[in-house]
Amino acid sequence: MKNPKELERFNTPPPKGLLIYGPPSVGKSMLAHAFAKEAEMKYLEISGSKLFDIEYIKEVYQSASKNAPCIVILEDIDIKGLVQGTITYISFSDIAKVLESTDAMVFTIATAEDLDVVDPALTASGKLDFLVEVSRLDKEARRFFIEKILTMPCDPKINEERIV
Repeated sequence: MKNPKELERFNTPPPKGLLIYGPPSVGKSMLAHAFAKEAEMKYLEISGSKLFDIEYIKEVYQSASKNAPCIVILEDIDIKGLVQGTITYISFSDIAKVLESTDAMVFTIATAEDLDVVDPALTASGKLDFLVEVSRLDKEARRFFIEKILTMPCDPKINEERIV
C-alpha cells in the first residue's frame, strides 16, 4: 500500500482488509496496532458503541480516504449492544457497504472473538480478504516472548517463571 506501483506492476488490486479472530485476551488488538506501526502508516480506530453508529464509521472512512494510504482498525466487531431494548450485533451489511465504497488505499483490520458471529458478507473478497486466527499461547510460546522482552533493559528481579 505504501508503494502502489508495485501492485500495478503485477496487475494486482490492493488488499482491502484483515480479520484477526480468537479467544479473549490473546492480543488481537495489540497485533492490529503492531501491524499499523510496522507498516509505518497512519491509522484510525473505531471501537465500543461507535461501532453501532454507521454515520460515525462513514466519517472515519472518509477521513482515512483523505489520508490514504491509511489503516482503519475496527475493534471487537462481534460486540453486542442494546439497541431499542434488544441485544443485537453491529450491522455487518452496513460496514460491508462502507468497505466496498472506500478508497482502495485504505486497509481495514478488524478484530473479533467469534468468527461464526461475523457475517460472511464482511469476509467476502474485496472486504476483509484475509482471516487470521490467533489462538491462546501455550507455555513454551509465552516463554519465548518473555525471554525476548527480557533481553531489553529491565528490573533484574523480574521472575520469568511467574510471568510464564
